[in-house]
Amino acid sequence: MAAEIPGFYYDEERGRYFKITNTGQAVARGMDGYSKSHLANKEREIADKKRRTEGQIKPIYLHKLALYEKLQSPCLRTREDLAVQLVGKRCCPQKWMIDGGYGADNIESMGYDPVKDEVILGLRSGRGYGFNRSLEEYKMVRPFTSRVTSIDISGRMLLMTSFGSGGHGGRVTLSEIVDDADEEAEGRRVGIYVQNNLIEFFGDKKETIWSSKLLDGGGRVIVGGKNKVNVWHDLKGPVSTNHFHTGSDCLTVDGRDEDAIVGVGCRNGKVKLYDCREQHHETVQSIKHGSSVTKMQRIDDRYVVVSGVEDNLALYDLRYLSNQNNTGYKRDRSGERKSTRPIIKYYGYENRMNMDHGFSINKGTYLAVSSRNHVNIYDVRNGSLLNQLEGMANCLAWDNFGCLYVGQRDCFLRHTI
Repeated sequence: MAAEIPGFYYDEERGRYFKITNTGQAVARGMDGYSKSHLANKEREIADKKRRTEGQIKPIYLHKLALYEKLQSPCLRTREDLAVQLVGKRCCPQKWMIDGGYGADNIESMGYDPVKDEVILGLRSGRGYGFNRSLEEYKMVRPFTSRVTSIDISGRMLLMTSFGSGGHGGRVTLSEIVDDADEEAEGRRVGIYVQNNLIEFFGDKKETIWSSKLLDGGGRVIVGGKNKVNVWHDLKGPVSTNHFHTGSDCLTVDGRDEDAIVGVGCRNGKVKLYDCREQHHETVQSIKHGSSVTKMQRIDDRYVVVSGVEDNLALYDLRYLSNQNNTGYKRDRSGERKSTRPIIKYYGYENRMNMDHGFSINKGTYLAVSSRNHVNIYDVRNGSLLNQLEGMANCLAWDNFGCLYVGQRDCFLRHTI
């Protein structure tokens, strides 16, 4: 018995559907458009969509992160059972308030130390706090005179960047993180404190320093400022430098320990990659993102994730970009340059004009980025939205155990995903 379709009737002899028009006449449709196999596929698609949106299946869909974990209990036969169990155990996130002395103090940046499993917060007032994992004890880090825009940790080295204010330029400080021997002797769990600064860099008068990056366990520092990016090498020995002129403010910088490539995200919407081993200091590869670049990170030697304003968040494949002689742009008939085509667009990301937002990638697998009123968690490789956390985030950081630290103005949260 053929399925009934509103507006059609099925002719058993001819084996096809006929569409009933307003004149009362029937117009024949071919077997390709209304065959039984085609209808079966449509019914299957509708059933799959309904099953994904039903209430009992929705927790598994939202907590797809659990499907990638190992099954720890023999009672859990499938990964779907594990996801349901995690949903049942999920509780409200842990929350702490940050007091700035004269009231609440906004959290501007965050860094995670994978060696000691500790978190360092940078505040708008210029101060910093270091927390251990239990978040029961903290210690202050040497304060700046203006808000801390970025914090990066590599090995036992801490890099802090200040925005600059009051007629003074930005400031970058590289320090060594050491243990408090006195408190360790007493057997208490300690936080962190910072020794005297090893390297301190000040921008020119009224020059803003937008971003910085620490690599090679403190052996390489990348600093992005106004229309240029500076790179220091071999900080533990004879120091060498590279200077790249970008032509626009460097809002974000990135690099990896495995190679000498420096990535720069600019205000004019361009992502530029430089090779520190080259002498000509020209762009190796370039991407036109289509909007001002706020954050970027290379997850390996092939892919780079770029976020920006105007709801623009995408993944690019560096293998399909052109070299320095052809900077990755395509022109339309009017001669204007088009944006570089990404391989994945992360849908659900909403950011019209916020330049300071949270962005963190966990081991090249999960992407956490703050959207308009929530934090989105994506699968980096396929772009699917795995989860959403309520609230806007100024900064984000993953830890070694899959927990996500979220800085929301004057409160500090830890989500167990």
